[in-house]
Amino acid sequence: MKNKILFDARTINWPGNGSYVKNILKNIKCTDNISLLGNKKYFSDFGDFNLVQYNYEANSIHDQLALPYYLENFDLIHFTHYIIPLVYNFVKRRFWVSIHDVFLISEQCNYINKVIKEYIRLNIKTCARKAERILTISDFSKNEIIKYTGCDPDKIEVVYCGIGDIYKKLGRSELDIFAGEKKISEKFILFVGNIKPHKNIKNIIKSFSILKRKYNVSHKLYLVGEFDKLYTSYDYSKDLDDTVIKDIKYLGRVSDEELVGYYNLADVFLFPSLYEGFGIPPLEAMSCECPVVSSDFGAMKEVLKDSAYLVDSLSPLEIADAVYTLISDPQLRNRFINKGLDHIRNFSWRKAAERIEQLYSAHD
Repeated sequence: MKNKILFDARTINWPGNGSYVKNILKNIKCTDNISLLGNKKYFSDFGDFNLVQYNYEANSIHDQLALPYYLENFDLIHFTHYIIPLVYNFVKRRFWVSIHDVFLISEQCNYINKVIKEYIRLNIKTCARKAERILTISDFSKNEIIKYTGCDPDKIEVVYCGIGDIYKKLGRSELDIFAGEKKISEKFILFVGNIKPHKNIKNIIKSFSILKRKYNVSHKLYLVGEFDKLYTSYDYSKDLDDTVIKDIKYLGRVSDEELVGYYNLADVFLFPSLYEGFGIPPLEAMSCECPVVSSDFGAMKEVLKDSAYLVDSLSPLEIADAVYTLISDPQLRNRFINKGLDHIRNFSWRKAAERIEQLYSAHD
């Protein structure tokens, strides 16, 4: 008899983790023994899955008080976030957990409240040590999980993320319509991601200032993503003059459809992150034939290999020089575009979901 599996979809409305949950669920084929835990207001279509209605927001006190009662009738729980009931420290229950990264308990994270960091550390260590299996999204993250939790390496499975089918090169007429709707008439450099310090916004903006001063580029800088006030207090514009500030546009969170348009119109996609578990946006940009400048270490080096122009992300000058090279050298630009198109064939949400289904079957 097959295990009754409960797949945790509480974070389906979140940026980042929510995209992972949505894309895995879209691509799982065998649904007869899998139920979803989540709130139906976030599900436009959950196909043939049975939904276990959970009325509370993820990452709240209800994860400790109410959540355990929703888990009792299942053989295996697959948590897709590290916030789980702490009672699992003391009771024997079969569960798996997806841990995408451990940035918030790493040395690199030095800007959040110590009490919050300790709560997160407790949750991640509980998950990692008690879980029957841990799913993560890169070898870099696997090594970081081992480093910060001391868990058994043999129970960690690396399953790479995929790229949504929506991300592709658009036709000229579609781009003209999008540019008209958004009133885009200028060339621009694009960043996509939450506006947090480890995304290296400070050096992105410094490098843009160098581009303006050293190379006199006409480009704007578009920043797409949510500004996270919990983690971000630094005033990124305080060291800039008005001529640079006026060329930086903060667009906030946009829809997937809008994001495709921005990727297509950007001259360069800039993603020199200081810490990533995987880093999907550069692959999305490549799918839309936008060349990428990114970091030469950690998960970005592992995932992107030689398909992106990799730089020292601590050097604003090196970032600026790389961006300018791609702007000014058409042959090199096209070479990276073609490398990107070849590289993205290695990443598929269907392949990721298929691997997870295989792991489920092996544990019946």
